[in-house]
Amino acid sequence: MYTTDVQFGNPIQNTTGYNFVVDSTVKQIMAISAQGSSWNMTYNNSASVTAKNDSSVFTKNIYGGRQAKGYEVEDTLCTLSNLICVNKAKFFAITSGPNGGKESFPNLFGIAPNDENEDQSAPAYVQLLKEAGAIKSTATGLFLNPGSTLEDCTTCSLISFGVDNVQSANYVQGSWYSHAWDWTSDLDERMATVALTKGLYGSTEFAEQGEIRAMIATTRPNLITFGKSQKAHYDAFAAKITEQYGSSATCGVVAGTNAEKCSLRNYCSYVRGELESIKLTLDDISYTIPSSSFTMDVVEDMTEAPLCDLGVQYDEDATNNIALIGIQFVQQFVTLFDYENNRLRFGMNVNALTGVQIVGPSDDDKANGMSTGQKFFIWMLVISLVLITLVLVVYVIRCSRKSRSRQDASAIAYQSVADGRV
Repeated sequence: MYTTDVQFGNPIQNTTGYNFVVDSTVKQIMAISAQGSSWNMTYNNSASVTAKNDSSVFTKNIYGGRQAKGYEVEDTLCTLSNLICVNKAKFFAITSGPNGGKESFPNLFGIAPNDENEDQSAPAYVQLLKEAGAIKSTATGLFLNPGSTLEDCTTCSLISFGVDNVQSANYVQGSWYSHAWDWTSDLDERMATVALTKGLYGSTEFAEQGEIRAMIATTRPNLITFGKSQKAHYDAFAAKITEQYGSSATCGVVAGTNAEKCSLRNYCSYVRGELESIKLTLDDISYTIPSSSFTMDVVEDMTEAPLCDLGVQYDEDATNNIALIGIQFVQQFVTLFDYENNRLRFGMNVNALTGVQIVGPSDDDKANGMSTGQKFFIWMLVISLVLITLVLVVYVIRCSRKSRSRQDASAIAYQSVADGRV
């Protein structure tokens, strides 16, 4: 998953920074407070001369229906990946779980669009960066190297504020493709979502044409997770996998959870050749993800037998009516949260695996007034007209030659009669 190192306070409380998970489903920064002293990572507002906080503790929704207690803080904050610092950055300092317990919470760096101000959907921190002149436009870009094991790689990811860096040819091949955000209510929150119009496994449709709202979820390790009201889409996928693999497939509830997934009894390398690609269509743009990108080797808990987990899953605790598109998608497509233009944008990762594909109108096509498909149609039409013209010209020439030959033959015959030879 994406992580970034963050420093707090003045003077800085940790010179190496605290590690934060970059979460595209959260709208603000959430840090573990020193008051939750049984946790290893702590932020101590009393040790910072620039800290301002409302010490009243309240309960706040964190993500996926989870809650925590804490207080709002305003302080100096720096991100080490970009070497950018801002003053008066606001974040939520977590002190405990909702009932006062020391539950496990990650430190979250939220990059989800914020609907508190409809005129400016950038998270508060990104907006501060623009106001300070550190970036030209409010945007957050994400790049992952899909060919690496992220746990063992410190240079495999890029979190970029502003658009210039992540749009570089060092990260993206070809054009960018954009989708408009819409606000969708889910779990007492409004989230910025895009339209998922179709999901295909090979030729099997598991997410039918319709109004399915979806969002990027950088903390989800799989391809797509359907919410509570969307179980029929997962069931359609599971039915096809069960039909294809029979007893070698297990599709069902994950022990101890309200989630479901499909697994195949073998190493992924042995089954990928039989698995079809998955195609997710957002608006009118389709994204093809080959089996090498939505499978993951795991080990069965009881027998330690090898299993291959598939990336289409269901979790009724995650959302109600929003599908979560996870890391297995984002690894292949560089992602840009363009808050300023109210767009979610994707580009082909320069390290995308074989079989990854984007088909549909790109931003360049839209700027030029026609899509790639339209350009192809026009070219085919022009070529067809040229070929038809050539055929007609050849036909006319041949007919002209035949007519001339008949005329010559008639003239010879007439001359022969005139000469008395016939």
